[in-house]
Amino acid sequence: STLLLFMQPNLKSWIMGGLIMGIGFIIKYLVLFDLLAFFLFFFITEIIRDGKVLQRAQFWGRYIFAGLAFLLPFAILNLWFWIDDPVHDFFYVTYKLPGNYGSNPSIKRYGIMLADFIGKFLPISFFLFSVIFNRNNFLRGNLKWFFVVWVFSILIAIYLPGKEFSHYTIQLMLPLSLLAGLFFHPELRKNKNTMLVFSGKTGLAMLVAVVAVIQAISYKNEVLKADYPKEIAAAIQQELDTGEDVYVANYEQIVYYLLDLDSPTKYIHPNLLFTETHKAFKINVDRELSCIMDTKPDFIILEKENVQIIRLMGGKYQIMKAMNQGKIRLYRLI
Repeated sequence: STLLLFMQPNLKSWIMGGLIMGIGFIIKYLVLFDLLAFFLFFFITEIIRDGKVLQRAQFWGRYIFAGLAFLLPFAILNLWFWIDDPVHDFFYVTYKLPGNYGSNPSIKRYGIMLADFIGKFLPISFFLFSVIFNRNNFLRGNLKWFFVVWVFSILIAIYLPGKEFSHYTIQLMLPLSLLAGLFFHPELRKNKNTMLVFSGKTGLAMLVAVVAVIQAISYKNEVLKADYPKEIAAAIQQELDTGEDVYVANYEQIVYYLLDLDSPTKYIHPNLLFTETHKAFKINVDRELSCIMDTKPDFIILEKENVQIIRLMGGKYQIMKAMNQGKIRLYRLI
């Protein structure tokens, strides 16, 4: 929606576009890199089209007021927390934590992430490359450079944190989906083989086959695959009495939701205590685990081996149920 608003060269549309992006920024910081790509592209193309535009206040006004509109929601959010408590955890998580959260990923891993992304989104990827490498050079002039700037900006956003999470590449879906959609543009000339595949009975048969394969894989992974968190929650529910509590430890935190119970620690995601991530948050893991275990949770769930929790159990727990070839174990207080 912001892109469409920015295509209208009037101040009101740009302010509205900036405000929309600002709201998105509160939800996901990567939106900032979409905005920077839009700003950079429109700024350069306007200068190339008319160098005298730099002398016009209206030109600068669009960028300045759109930028201020973008910052407004985040400024209000900061003010809200500041009024509530000037040393609120919000400020630590927002401004200090990101500097501790990076790592040293490899270029090879980043390449694998992109290859995995392309493979997972077939046949959209096929449409995408058909447009990019079209012999008739369908992407001409500003259109081509717009997508180059946008994709490059998003790649910076993906790689900058130094994390190797494959789901970060989802940010590429917006520009690449727009590109892939151009495959169906009436002015895009397709070669004979492509026309054969995506027209008539052949295209329909292939579409049905692809959908059938995807559904079969999804059925196997989502329906036939054992739902261990659900089974664990059901096993606990049968034995759970009023007032008893559960500690998921290094297992899936969705168990709390399935049982409608609170976590005994504010660090609900297991990665915060059982991976190197705790260093970024400056969490004293030994002290936190000791405090949790001092409450003597009635049920504890462990995935694989965990020396710290086993030691803190001190022989006061017994295995109630084991799943997934013993990798998941449910303990109950004796």
